[in-house]
Amino acid sequence: MTTMPDSGVPVSEAPVSGVPVSGVSELQAHSWADIDLAAVRHNFNRARALAAHSRLCAVVKANGYGHGAGRIAAALQPLLQADDLFAVATLREALSLRQTIKDTPILIMRGPLDTAEMQRILAEGFYWVLHSPWQADLLMTALAHGARPAGSVLNIWLKANTGMSRLGLPPAELLRIWQAIKAQDSTANLVLMSHLATADDTQEMLTPRQLAAFRELAQTLGLADGSNCTLAASAGILSWPQTHFDIVRPGIMLYGASPMIGREGLHLPAGYAHWCDRYWLWRRVSAPCTIGYAGGHSC
Repeated sequence: MTTMPDSGVPVSEAPVSGVPVSGVSELQAHSWADIDLAAVRHNFNRARALAAHSRLCAVVKANGYGHGAGRIAAALQPLLQADDLFAVATLREALSLRQTIKDTPILIMRGPLDTAEMQRILAEGFYWVLHSPWQADLLMTALAHGARPAGSVLNIWLKANTGMSRLGLPPAELLRIWQAIKAQDSTANLVLMSHLATADDTQEMLTPRQLAAFRELAQTLGLADGSNCTLAASAGILSWPQTHFDIVRPGIMLYGASPMIGREGLHLPAGYAHWCDRYWLWRRVSAPCTIGYAGGHSC
């Protein structure tokens, strides 16, 4: 007989027998990630240090990149400064996060999909991204029917396509919609936004071209000083300081992943999780023997 060091469970030496490890319930997870919230806070503070003159918009979309948006946001909230905020992708995510985060603005990056979502976003006072002309139509229709945002201030980020070519308005269309919103509500708080496509590669020349297009648009809107402008997400924060402007958007870097091609190490975000696995079966086999699909292991 042999004994498992950790559990003291006798294990048969028969070649094909297997004995479950004691103390492991089938209701317990057999594998899990231990998330280091201190590391997440460290990465947030690193973004703060790298963009010291910018407000931070901490991205906790997709349930905090799968790690619990409420938990991550609650860990970061004590670090927020005036006018910092959180960002999620959808209205559903925003409503869920609001149950945990009461007093911090929440930005919905997808914006409204239909009339009902537009009305709910206004009623809840969420910030939101306007990236398509039909969303401007939703807004104007809602305002024409008397809808007003909670707090009485429209907080909208207008997203320009400067080279990513996913979500985003052509510059001329953005200018038209910006002016239309201001004509409807002169107190609206509008932010110019865009998204860098290749900031993960410091040798790629698309980023400088996007930056030039963004600066030209900002100047046209009277934002030449960079106020109410946001361009940099994680890769821009780490490697393109000229893209920081008034607001930066740390996302994947908060969770310990490097957004940069071929670059990892201490100069990049701290690791945030450890993958853990619980032994639940101990088996002894006799050589020669193959184990697993395709005989991937042998002894």
